[in-house]
Amino acid sequence: RRDVAELKRQLAQLSRQNKSLQKNRDVAPAEPQTEGANHRFVAKGLKSLRARLGLSAAQFGKLAGVSGQSIYNWETGKAVPRKSQMAALAELRSIGKREAQARLDGSAG
Repeated sequence: RRDVAELKRQLAQLSRQNKSLQKNRDVAPAEPQTEGANHRFVAKGLKSLRARLGLSAAQFGKLAGVSGQSIYNWETGKAVPRKSQMAALAELRSIGKREAQARLDGSAG
């Protein structure tokens, strides 16, 4: 009986390890490793950037190529941007009020 119980414990442990490895294997290829710099996302930083530029969530979303609702969700922590969107957000950190307004005027007209 002891041997059977030990084998059951080993089987359970190996099943957990297998499940963990499968989960890690499925997650790893989803993120492209070829992308340049890794950018951190901080919701408070996004909100302060938008305030510094003096833009509404809809206007900021237009610059970033997303909806105003996405910006709101990111700022409140309900969602996080994808890696493809992080590059656009990182690029917007280097612009000022005038350039942001110029880009908005240029895209509207």
